[in-house]
Amino acid sequence: MNGCLLVHGLTSSPGVMNPFREELSNAGFHVEAPLLAGHGGTVADVAKSKWKDWYRSLRHAYEKLRCETDRIYYVGLSMGALLGLKLAAEEGWGVRALALISAPMKLPLFDRTKYLVANYTPLRWIIDSVPKDFNKSVMMPEGREKYRELALHRMPLAGVRQFVALQKNVKSTLTRVTSPTLIVHGEHDHIAPPWNSGIIENGISSDVVDIINYSRSGHIVPLDWDGKEAARRVLEFFQRFA
Repeated sequence: MNGCLLVHGLTSSPGVMNPFREELSNAGFHVEAPLLAGHGGTVADVAKSKWKDWYRSLRHAYEKLRCETDRIYYVGLSMGALLGLKLAAEEGWGVRALALISAPMKLPLFDRTKYLVANYTPLRWIIDSVPKDFNKSVMMPEGREKYRELALHRMPLAGVRQFVALQKNVKSTLTRVTSPTLIVHGEHDHIAPPWNSGIIENGISSDVVDIINYSRSGHIVPLDWDGKEAARRVLEFFQRFA
């Protein structure tokens, strides 16, 4: 039996991945979509969690799926994509294929500047979270409202610090990733622009790297205009390595 891990992003929840869950489940995949540590509650809960806690949640779901299936595939959104790269670096062929959705290997200059100002000036002791821009996250109005229901409305700066620490850790082991990899980005993504694909493609050691950019979508591709099409393409990619 084929199994698949679906992993959400920072301040999000498993429901954001539902279009992929439906496509893969209908094709016979046994799907696990874990709620990562610190999530499912408040902004303060996320702020208290560490990236190693998030990864521990993922490892627990992976070990459970390994006992129940023959092959494991992986779909990660944003921070979930980074966690997938770390898992693939550790497990090798234990992750049969990867689908990385909106993987933020490097933040755009404006966002990196905001991060530096917020974390390395006295503002760090004044501001503990910032509002999220839902209008930029999802282009499709219906999907945008669904994302509002499924995600927190503020981003804790402590969570961003952990996110940056995870980025650095993942980059240090990129060359160990050998699983076939599909990289998906929305061209309106303000957090992980499509040029992030090049960082991944040039950094990993996979023989198969496919890249898809969607012209109508933002950062949260599963809930955007191209979500169902992206889910179909992910399924087709996984079936190539069944």
